[in-house]
Amino acid sequence: MGAKEVKFAKRLEDFFNPILLVNLMISAVLICMVGFQLVTQSEYLFIGDYFKFIVYISSSISQLYILCANGDTLIQHSLITAWHLYNCGWEEISYNREFLKNLKYMILCSQRPIRITTFKFSTLSLQSFTAILSTSMSYFTLLRSIYFDK
Repeated sequence: MGAKEVKFAKRLEDFFNPILLVNLMISAVLICMVGFQLVTQSEYLFIGDYFKFIVYISSSISQLYILCANGDTLIQHSLITAWHLYNCGWEEISYNREFLKNLKYMILCSQRPIRITTFKFSTLSLQSFTAILSTSMSYFTLLRSIYFDK
């Protein structure tokens, strides 16, 4: 990537950082609270309400998965960039010093994966997706145990 692309990626991440952080936090809270409502209010709900809650939780999880899966794909693609650059057949073009200098720079830059973060709090990846779901379920279990133990 050139300097313009790196600068653009930085500006893009700076813009989306707070949005993504709020989105992930709200998704985690929604999954927890809707699941809690579904369990605690089950005797008062009609079948349509169950369906509505299931669709709502599914859409929250799907949105979260799409964000995290795309972040994970970006990480994976950026990790294999150095490999592709190294195997581009540079041996046949070894007479072009400027090309070799640029190739070295690109390989050096591609050693660190490109990541989308949420205000440097978390990296969007499949690991963060499972961590968010695990956290939501932990809070759900805590709320449920407090509610049913009273």
